[in-house]
Amino acid sequence: MINLTYKVFHIDSFGESSEVRKKLSSKIDKYLGDFFPRLDTETVLISNKEQYDLFNMHHLTLKPTNEFKWGEIGVWASNLLAMQNFLKTDHDYLMLMEDDIQFDLLTVPHLYMHMKNLPKGWDVFSYYVHPNQFSRYPGTDITQMVVPAYQDWSMLCYIVTRNMAEKMLAEVKNGFNEPIDWHIFRHPERYKVYTLAPSAFHPIELYETKSTFQQNEDRILIDKEGI
Repeated sequence: MINLTYKVFHIDSFGESSEVRKKLSSKIDKYLGDFFPRLDTETVLISNKEQYDLFNMHHLTLKPTNEFKWGEIGVWASNLLAMQNFLKTDHDYLMLMEDDIQFDLLTVPHLYMHMKNLPKGWDVFSYYVHPNQFSRYPGTDITQMVVPAYQDWSMLCYIVTRNMAEKMLAEVKNGFNEPIDWHIFRHPERYKVYTLAPSAFHPIELYETKSTFQQNEDRILIDKEGI
């Protein structure tokens, strides 16, 4: 068994594909609930300066140092708050998912297997790689399943250790200048991140929906005075 807790991020009635995402998130929530306890943490909606200020007042102090979309800040807020609440529990691992996730019924059995094969000292295991990232994989051994991360985007489904949560929260106190997936994947000197090789069985898939904040929002300097 794995001493793991999980959270599927979802906000009801928000975005063009909200009903589809609600069904998808409910489906995997029901499936995972038979194996692991759900983490008591909220999915944070930040779509304007007022919501941003309220989150900073009641939870964590976010310090974006670059231009961001509001939705990207909401993703940061939800993930950091989940990590903070995870550290209040006695669980060893935290599994975080977005609500446009599809899964195979072998998801948990394969997760058990992969986590046993992760090297000592790992920080993040990304249980999903978009197929358009497979060409980035530098390896040639088709027998390998768990490998160093080669993708540079998507936090559809990933697992963090307690040590990773502590490091992440400590580092971003000084600010962050990239979306969370870039922050994790594009800096191998920062975190030890692993994922599945292209030749491995991939039980997690992305349900292709239109993301409201990705399509419709402009990036702005969130903390710029007078915004």
